[in-house]
Amino acid sequence: MRIRIALLLVAAALFAVPSFAQRYYLDDQINPDGAWADSASYEQGQYMDNPCTAIQDWVWVNYSAYAQTAQKAAGTNDYLVDESTTMGGMYKASGSSQSDIGYANAFTTRYYHKVDTADNFHVVTVITVDPVSKYTSLAVETACGNGMPDSKE
Repeated sequence: MRIRIALLLVAAALFAVPSFAQRYYLDDQINPDGAWADSASYEQGQYMDNPCTAIQDWVWVNYSAYAQTAQKAAGTNDYLVDESTTMGGMYKASGSSQSDIGYANAFTTRYYHKVDTADNFHVVTVITVDPVSKYTSLAVETACGNGMPDSKE
């Protein structure tokens, strides 16, 4: 866990901009006054259905997702959520996202990644963070749209 955090800090320093420079990851093992970091990974093959087709289109794909949540500083309600996703097989998708969230209670984020099909098929990485229990969970869903109001979902 410490190695991942150290690598993330190095990557953040390389791509730092002034507003990002004040953010840092803490781990409650390093800083016992309350700041924390957690990660979750999901890696397996699974059947996925293209929800944009009229008939069920179940296809076996290899899927991998990784998420890390970290409190920006001890005693704050600001959290950074990093996510990266890859999917291979007949359907392919990949992408990564970072969110800066200020929220004191449990929250869920959804990251939409376009699948390489002609329709609006997206794979969705669903990350649930509970700051009270200091726990991050990760799941995957499919969608026919990108989650915006004008999309099909």
